[in-house]
Amino acid sequence: AALAGDTRDRLPVATTIADGIAARRVGEQTLPLARRYVDAVVTVSDEEITNAILLLLEIEKTVVEGAGAVPLAVLASRAVALEGRTVALAVSGGNIDVNLIEHDRAFARAPLGGSEVELMLKTSGREQIEAIKRQLVQEGYVAEEVIPA
Repeated sequence: AALAGDTRDRLPVATTIADGIAARRVGEQTLPLARRYVDAVVTVSDEEITNAILLLLEIEKTVVEGAGAVPLAVLASRAVALEGRTVALAVSGGNIDVNLIEHDRAFARAPLGGSEVELMLKTSGREQIEAIKRQLVQEGYVAEEVIPA
């Protein structure tokens, strides 16, 4: 927003794995430089950033914090047309709490900071199953029934 306007508005606090670039207000000296040199602003989700962190860890054996993995997340999202071009990514920063990301997270469906819990319950039948699912959803959980093979 600041790139298009003349103000440096203060934004609300954002919770993100890329906290190193979650500036609430663009710097006084940074804004004129960004206006001069930035062609476009692209955003990616925390899930895309997390996947980029895991790719760097698993393939490149490199530990990178969330903000440092954003260039790879943008490249992987294909939000910028770069086909046929030579691209270099600047990845940096190792200031990451590894407890935020589990290695098996690449296969998990839970969002960052969330958990996936599997319960096996003995019920009295379909009516009780539906009641349990309704209650879980009402409490704000995502409930999915998995029927064993």
